[in-house]
Amino acid sequence: MRWPRIPKDALPLAGLGCLAVMAGVLVVQTRPAASSSEPTVWACGESLKVKADIAPQAENSVWSRANGVARLYGGRQEYVGFQVVVRAGDKPLEKVRVRVTPLKSSDGKELPAGNIDLYRQHYLKVSVPSQHDNITPVPEAAAGEYPVQMVPLRDGAPGPEFTVAAGRNQPVWVDLYIPEDQAPGDYRGEVEVTAGGQPLQSLKTHLTVWKFTLPRETHLKSFLATGPEQIRWGFGLKAGQDAELLRLEDRFFQMAHQHRLNFQPSGGEDLETEWGGRYRPYLDGSAFKERLGKGVGQNLVVVQPGGENQAEIAAQAKKDVAWWKRQGFKADLACYVYDEPREDEEFATVAARAAFLRAAVGKELPLFLTTVTPAKAPVDSIDIWGEIPAADVPGRQAAGQKVWATNHGYAAGPYVDTPGYAGRTQGWMAWKMKLDAWQFWDACYWVDRQNITDAQGKRLPYATINANPSLFVTDTWTNPLTYDQKRNPRHKDWIRINGDGVLFYPGAPAGLQEPLASFTMKSLRRGFQDYEYLWLLAQAGKSGDDVVNQVTPRPNEWARDPELWDRARLELGKRLDAVAAK
Repeated sequence: MRWPRIPKDALPLAGLGCLAVMAGVLVVQTRPAASSSEPTVWACGESLKVKADIAPQAENSVWSRANGVARLYGGRQEYVGFQVVVRAGDKPLEKVRVRVTPLKSSDGKELPAGNIDLYRQHYLKVSVPSQHDNITPVPEAAAGEYPVQMVPLRDGAPGPEFTVAAGRNQPVWVDLYIPEDQAPGDYRGEVEVTAGGQPLQSLKTHLTVWKFTLPRETHLKSFLATGPEQIRWGFGLKAGQDAELLRLEDRFFQMAHQHRLNFQPSGGEDLETEWGGRYRPYLDGSAFKERLGKGVGQNLVVVQPGGENQAEIAAQAKKDVAWWKRQGFKADLACYVYDEPREDEEFATVAARAAFLRAAVGKELPLFLTTVTPAKAPVDSIDIWGEIPAADVPGRQAAGQKVWATNHGYAAGPYVDTPGYAGRTQGWMAWKMKLDAWQFWDACYWVDRQNITDAQGKRLPYATINANPSLFVTDTWTNPLTYDQKRNPRHKDWIRINGDGVLFYPGAPAGLQEPLASFTMKSLRRGFQDYEYLWLLAQAGKSGDDVVNQVTPRPNEWARDPELWDRARLELGKRLDAVAAK
């Protein structure tokens, strides 16, 4: 048999401010702006998706209009993000530039401008809110315009300037990377905004670098699957353009690493060929030479040993395990035994595969299964579970097995039309539930291959897409709906999700032959960094669980106010800083 490529098929926090509570859910109100003839500039933190029409905020955890200061805090080896929002008055703003000056301390130390990255956020209009089926909406999903792609603002393509339409906001994402050798202390600089070459407004920037350092390693694992063919399709590569594919793959690996995520553009059929060859530098860490996680490789690889029958698959599994053991990689290895079995026949296949793999390699190749009905699976033969009900998680963990969050998992859905804290919730819920990893079924799902069919209603073969990918690639620059079962006439109960299976976006619409990060990716990184805060506290014999319990009181419940999330991190950071000062 041949295994298929991996498919898809609160309460207020004490001391952090008062919040509105409605029907037991924390809410934040973002009202449309009243008309104003004058342009303005304001700032906010990492967890708010700035809609084009919301009113400028006078005060939040980052910004105070009264003194014009954006106030930031971060540890060393951490990305601290914030947003500078340029709002046009009754006339459009042309040739807008945002510049963040180097941040300097009173004793002459500096956070160089080379550690500061700026991105214009590109809006997508959602007409169909994400839904799990015809009657079950994705929590908090709604129609409207959302900031999605992060377009670099830099000299050369696509350029440092942009236009803001009359009466609209244009958020600019600012990443400040604090090196691991940066001296602790207070640093000050400015955000200078000009339009048409003339000063528009300046904001003061105050950054406190705390005394602790986040580890180079990432302790919450991730599994972002895709295939090299997705990159070929999305970037219009033709057969034989292998050098360009390798260059692009490197950009994806590097971007994922700077967001504390793993990238796996492979089918996992031959471990030694892929991870002992072109992907080895990303596993041993030698490919990562700058900024976050320098010299540290990815922490998880998932395989599906190839073969035409049980004997061949077992032989490949033995070969994979033997090779892996000789390498001494620090990453975990797992086998994706089956994806989302539903019928009894499929569970019988799971049992058979688990049995012959266990006979071949024992527990040296942990078996991963995604299912919502774990009782139908060979419970004692599975080592890692995904998608199981939250009530089953403690029992599986007590039995010595691991549980991963899959897609939305037990927290908010990391999609286009969910709030800015959605990705962030994954890290916090993982800590609360003692989850070992987060899996997203695809990271570059730019062709809705599972739902686009031929004239006979069958899934399109790869050869058909390869012949002319441009006919099938979703226009992700204008269309957020990446997974849509309504395209398939066989489905009557539709999963329709904006941004499903997509963390990276093709850069071609912005004039770039490179991937663009997404707002979701930034939100995930914030959550994974927050997880490291909690890990460091635990290593010091301290706890942040009281803070965790406030923003993630229980599985499938989370605080629904971006301010609360930002303030929760500040509370953890202050505790860590106090520990580091001793």
